[in-house]
Amino acid sequence: MDTEVHVQVKTPTTAWQDITADSGNLRLAPSVSNPHQSEFQPFHERNFTIIGYAISRDNQIMCAAASDYSDANGTMVANVTVRDTPTRQCS
Repeated sequence: MDTEVHVQVKTPTTAWQDITADSGNLRLAPSVSNPHQSEFQPFHERNFTIIGYAISRDNQIMCAAASDYSDANGTMVANVTVRDTPTRQCS
């Protein structure tokens, strides 16, 4: 089953767009590719490392997966705030 997984960002002033390593409030770590494309097996995880590049709020991130197997597609959305001082460690 060929599947493509994207991580995207939307701010109050932008539409949904892929997160890249070289622009925006949130950026991909240098070694991360977006989208992930491959022949995935069921229940395999794909991880994206995102770096808070600029102090900002009201960032929405979306992980979107599309598959050529039937209608197996899905999305997940979360809100992200980038602060000037760390408030917690996420893992």
